[in-house]
Amino acid sequence: DQLGVSGRGMVYVKQAFRFEYGPSWETDDRPFRYAPSTTSLCVNRAQFIVSQNKGIPSVPSWSGVKVRHIPSILPSQVDYDREKEVVTIRGKIDPKATSLATFALADPDRAAARIFGNTFIATNSTPNREPDFVLKSPPLREYAKMCLEPSDNLLAESLLLSGSGTSNYSDATKVMADHHTKTNNLVTGSIRPDDGSGMSRHNLVTPKALAQILRHAYLQPYRDDYIRALPAAGEGTLGSRLQGLNVTAKTGSLDTVSCLSGYIWLRNGEPVVFSVMMNHFFTPTSQARKLQDAIVQTIYDSLDEQRFENASADAKWCAPLETILPIPSVATPLSYWLP
Repeated sequence: DQLGVSGRGMVYVKQAFRFEYGPSWETDDRPFRYAPSTTSLCVNRAQFIVSQNKGIPSVPSWSGVKVRHIPSILPSQVDYDREKEVVTIRGKIDPKATSLATFALADPDRAAARIFGNTFIATNSTPNREPDFVLKSPPLREYAKMCLEPSDNLLAESLLLSGSGTSNYSDATKVMADHHTKTNNLVTGSIRPDDGSGMSRHNLVTPKALAQILRHAYLQPYRDDYIRALPAAGEGTLGSRLQGLNVTAKTGSLDTVSCLSGYIWLRNGEPVVFSVMMNHFFTPTSQARKLQDAIVQTIYDSLDEQRFENASADAKWCAPLETILPIPSVATPLSYWLP
């Protein structure tokens, strides 16, 4: 509306980065809204909603997605073929439901371009004149909260690529790793990012490295903005967790992976940094999260005002766990891997 375009004609797009998927993301994740294509130009956070009106399903016209409904007496199930851009609904649609599902757009930039015109053309050049309209992002402190509190992966990838000043993941993740290693005096190799959101299973980081990064952030001028950006107990991804505790932390979740890192404030106002990581568990994720919450509660209960000074003095970093281990081989004794 502000540009005054008719929605017809050709749209030329030049963008800083465009990735159909994040590096080494799981194929099974791709249809879902938490696995968006990472494009500079996008619409609706690279997602689209499948809605219904009087039993008739629909998607936004700009999505480019086709919808088919196969009625039956069974409750409806919604599937999305991202490659073919087809949503299939099987079963009886609940007339009371306003939203049936939310999925990731295959091409968020093309969807955005459809709002401006009919034809999308990628280009490497822009007109040699002042822009007709400039759309500014929110301030970084607000953008960070928009990203961290609900765990928005698209914003996380954008922060990585934009913040690194590069246009590819290889360079961007190297910038991130080098920055944190140098700034926080990390053990070389203790942080090996593969993307910005944590969706890739090739992301590797130790709990100690995260704790050191959190400690560094707490000492910076941006501390208050950073803490406000993280979910507090009862907010965002901590909506039903750690109620009653003065804690702010970030979750990390994949199949058989559950993590929680952040800050907890004791009764005397002293902050404590914690980082809990769980991998390859075979219990339900809910049980892993309950154990994490119990660990945080135990930290709070044990480090009260009277005992805090002694507890801090007695605290020890788990230095042996930071040792860089060699690539395992058949010749490697099992005892080496189970110290």
